[in-house]
Amino acid sequence: MYRLNINYLSVRAGSESREWGGTSHNVQQVIIHGLYNLNNYNDYDVAVLRVCTDLDIVMYISKYVMCLQ
Repeated sequence: MYRLNINYLSVRAGSESREWGGTSHNVQQVIIHGLYNLNNYNDYDVAVLRVCTDLDIVMYISKYVMCLQ
């Protein structure tokens, strides 16, 4: 199974830019799709990122726009 180093990941929520705006959150856990294959990265290329802090989705963040940093 492919693993990511979470020390190099953060999530910016509430902005369409990866560099400014919104709030930045450190990643606590990455759950990669079980059928993901690094050699065929177009299939099952989805993951769930669990962040360390709560996101205030009601006030500032669209449920559908989050950019990886």
